[in-house]
Amino acid sequence: MFGYVKPEPSELKVKEYNTYKAFYCGLCRCSGKCVSCASRFFLSYDFVFLALLRCALTNEKISFDTKRCMAHPFKKKPFVKENEQLIYSAKASALLTYHKVRDDIADEKGIKKVGKSIFLPYVKRACKKTELGELDAATAEYLSELSSVEQKLSPYADEGAEIFGKLLGEYGGYALCESNARIGREICFRVGKWIYFTDALDDFDRDKKSGGYNPLVLSCKNREEAAQILHASLSKELSYAGAALGLIDCDKGIYNILDNIISKGMPTVTEKIGKKAEKNNERPV
Repeated sequence: MFGYVKPEPSELKVKEYNTYKAFYCGLCRCSGKCVSCASRFFLSYDFVFLALLRCALTNEKISFDTKRCMAHPFKKKPFVKENEQLIYSAKASALLTYHKVRDDIADEKGIKKVGKSIFLPYVKRACKKTELGELDAATAEYLSELSSVEQKLSPYADEGAEIFGKLLGEYGGYALCESNARIGREICFRVGKWIYFTDALDDFDRDKKSGGYNPLVLSCKNREEAAQILHASLSKELSYAGAALGLIDCDKGIYNILDNIISKGMPTVTEKIGKKAEKNNERPV
């Protein structure tokens, strides 16, 4: 959906990074087989993270294979073979994509509305194959709450972040035993809040120019001020997510990838977006 939740490859061992890429390829293949071919075009790093997390929580057996695909027709690429958590993550990706596209269409105007409407039949068809009824209902409810926050033009980023965090928390804990569900919900809740804050900061200039809803635009004078205000919140959410990750007893390689994403990859994204603020502040008036 957003693509912010990704590792820092330079800080991973070669074997671990190859495993991460194999998870991405495995999720792509699983989406095509279990949902629809169209759903493969909407995959993001965020749902690779979900697949890794769910496999860690359940100690899902991981096995690999190599095959060619449309993206790599001349060389076989390793991928994680289909398993229960990959199937779930593929369906969850399709489900959230459908709801997000539908909400975007309701909010957009003009050519953007037309453009996103083109994709709606494809994501709707994919959503029907997910068979995640309770999660479907929860997604609709939380996105409706988010829409209400936007409509009243709330200047408080925490308000929307809390709702989005709860939404992703549902995805992290869905259909797991209570102990695993609690950890999965907490990690995804914190990651969800971080995504909301990060996305708002990343879109600051665009939303200020277009007039699109952004709580930071409503509460801060400029992008630099928004970055300074959010710095502590972004670090806090990742700290809580990392603490919850420490409660998982799983394969060391999978754990190291997840830890890398939370403690290295996501902070790197935060830093890059923060530097945009510094760069913009240096521009001559």
